[in-house]
Amino acid sequence: MGKGIGTNDPDLIGAYIQNFIEQYPNRQWINKTITLNWDSWTDKTKNNLEKREGGTSNPMNVPADAERHATQKDLLQKRGISKEPIIIIESNEGKYILVEGWHRTTQNLEAFPEGYEQNAWVYQKEINEK
Repeated sequence: MGKGIGTNDPDLIGAYIQNFIEQYPNRQWINKTITLNWDSWTDKTKNNLEKREGGTSNPMNVPADAERHATQKDLLQKRGISKEPIIIIESNEGKYILVEGWHRTTQNLEAFPEGYEQNAWVYQKEINEK
């Protein structure tokens, strides 16, 4: 599962997220609007996004990948950026790990490489007390 969830199975998604919770304790989930661009992502997430080549390549063998990218591109053109939140983890370095929302994110980055605002569930990095 390290390349993204790649499933709609709630049990597998729950296990995937539980793994991050165990890796990064003492954090909290928060729903917020964030500004994203190519530099927002960890190297691993950025690499996986780049491999998708804007939706023309399917290196992870995601079922119906081309159709899902086409749908997201069409929705983006007709309705703008989706209000549906993506799911991300904030790394210790302050970069993001994309958990869910790969097709939307790929198309948003293609359309707005300099940045865009996105609703997200963020597993926030620990904030140091003063």
